[in-house]
Amino acid sequence: MCWQFPLLGIVVDFGHYFVHRAMHSKFWYEHIHYVHHSLNDGGPLTAYYSHPLDFLLGITAPVVLGWWTIHGDLKAFLVYVFLAQVGALYIHSGQSWLGNKWHYQHHAKLKRVYGLFGISDFCLK
Repeated sequence: MCWQFPLLGIVVDFGHYFVHRAMHSKFWYEHIHYVHHSLNDGGPLTAYYSHPLDFLLGITAPVVLGWWTIHGDLKAFLVYVFLAQVGALYIHSGQSWLGNKWHYQHHAKLKRVYGLFGISDFCLK
């Protein structure tokens, strides 16, 4: 079960990267993704402030497809989802003691950081 966490994290990171990058195209940003970026002041619940389609395509789909791709264990999937939610709340919390400044730069300047963990951003520069 433990091997599934890093593998799922990598698959989800790349899935989120491609969807998030598409959401920053003119059409998708103006109609869908702008909702999430309309709150720049932070706060944990900002993680969930998004258009339903943005949440479905950018958050839910990569996790479910990632789990399906690696043929993951249900318990591992549920633990991953829980930890991912804690992480999402943290990076939107306003705290910067564990290196989440890149996320605030993305929100403030729409800087080109699209992945969740930086793996896909590093590989696809």
